[in-house]
Amino acid sequence: MRSPNELFESYVEHSYRYYQLDEPVIPDSHFDLMCVDLLKVFGEVTHPDKRLTSEDALQAGTGFQMMFKWPQWVKDRVAE
Repeated sequence: MRSPNELFESYVEHSYRYYQLDEPVIPDSHFDLMCVDLLKVFGEVTHPDKRLTSEDALQAGTGFQMMFKWPQWVKDRVAE
């Protein structure tokens, strides 16, 4: 089982792949479940980039609010 911070990073990564690159690697249904899981543990997330999302965005199943605010670590991770 992934930690809340690992789940958050996965959410940011898949949002970046979907919204910025238009190259998703997981089905929408998996992303929706990821949002539900992250919402359950959102209070435990201590990641420095937590401000990029909100409970409202997770409830809506979106990462669009992060457009043009992508942290460098997610760009680097996807480029690997």
